[in-house]
Amino acid sequence: MSANATGNATGSGSGNADANSDAEADGPLHAVAGSPHDLARLILTEENVHFYGELRDQDDISSVTQALAQTTTLRKLFLLIESYPTDDGAVRLADAVGRNDTVQELGLHYHGDTVYDGSQAFDNLLLHNTTLRSLNLQGIVDDAGARAIANGLGHNSTLRELYLNYCRIGNDGLIAIADALRHNS
Repeated sequence: MSANATGNATGSGSGNADANSDAEADGPLHAVAGSPHDLARLILTEENVHFYGELRDQDDISSVTQALAQTTTLRKLFLLIESYPTDDGAVRLADAVGRNDTVQELGLHYHGDTVYDGSQAFDNLLLHNTTLRSLNLQGIVDDAGARAIANGLGHNSTLRELYLNYCRIGNDGLIAIADALRHNS
């Protein structure tokens, strides 16, 4: 990553006020506001990418999943999603990260009213991805998704941090995750 790559790509979005000044030991964070195509471009070239906006249609999802399939540099990806076009969009994102062998930290934050069935795709992500160390699924998981995540946790030995803030997980989902963590190595 180039030393002068501390700026951010901007578009018609909001929420990136602290993105330029936020830096970590292994490189600056890059905020992308409002443009999935800028997100795809940065996924291909940067180590740390933040995105604040909407994935409005299948073309947006496709550009991001194709970039995830091709990147050799991305280590941290944080997406604050205002809306997914369909459950299939969440499934495709999870599948793309599951097949990726460079991403170590993934944050998917959803601030909508609907919890997507796509959260169950994280079962496959945890079953197949061997580089992911931190997974933050804020606001997108319900009981069914929690049980799917629990299944993936039972077979994953690399994940060290799991955040499920603001999710709609009931007792059944919590019990499934607790049981999986007890048996996880």
